[in-house]
Amino acid sequence: MSTFELSTNLFPIVDVDMYTNGVCDSDNLINSYLIDNDFNENLINYDADTFWSNFDNDKFKAVILKRATDFITDNVKPLLINLGLGITDIKVVDIHSPKYYNWSTDSLNFDLVTDENFTDNIIDVINLLEPNEIADLSKFLKDNYSSYDGFISFTDNNVTDLIESIKAGEEREIGAFLTWYWNWTDSSYECGNWTDYVNEEFPMYDNFLTDDFIKECNEIRDYIVEYTKDNYSRLSKTAMIDAICEHFVDNDEIVYSTIENCVSDTIKMIESNTLELDL
Repeated sequence: MSTFELSTNLFPIVDVDMYTNGVCDSDNLINSYLIDNDFNENLINYDADTFWSNFDNDKFKAVILKRATDFITDNVKPLLINLGLGITDIKVVDIHSPKYYNWSTDSLNFDLVTDENFTDNIIDVINLLEPNEIADLSKFLKDNYSSYDGFISFTDNNVTDLIESIKAGEEREIGAFLTWYWNWTDSSYECGNWTDYVNEEFPMYDNFLTDDFIKECNEIRDYIVEYTKDNYSRLSKTAMIDAICEHFVDNDEIVYSTIENCVSDTIKMIESNTLELDL
């Protein structure tokens, strides 16, 4: 058994790009309009701006990792094994995010587990290719792995050198061949659409709030509810709202309507319970 450490930079079986307009960009997967709409309908006590100020990227990244792992396990792995190259397993490791997005974006790291004949099997496949297929592989290597101004390629860009590097177990060249072979065998289409998969029934936005913000929201709500209950019989609704606003005057993220809505809901609850008792 052999294990090759690859990534989607070397063998792009999924795209976990979370940068602006990427497949997994949080702005595309989380609907700000829905957040504001829920806020305006008094379903939540924060608007979209407040949500994004308290967005937990680690929670979001963990969901993308789980989605990628499930997609690879269910859709990609069976096809990789069926290629007949000697691949026995694929194990997702983690998502690597660059410190800066100037030259690269997020990539998925994974281990490719194979039998001992894996590299020999690849070379056998290459040697048995028809002339037009060799030409297609050669063009793919030249188009994607040739250096040019502003880009230095560390991957072989011709079939002869590719074979020698695969014999030596070089992971860059193994990834290059698998990328070509994955598409040439139509496996990239058979495995399904990753973009659709990651979007399907994506978790609700409230799953991606920081724990501190969730705790703070609960504490604020508890304070408003208790204050309203304690002062319902002696203060008007307006007076209670004003007093609560004064209490939270230093908290810029709490808007007036949040306090007003919570006070109103608490008053309704109090009066509803009073009516039930009277009955």
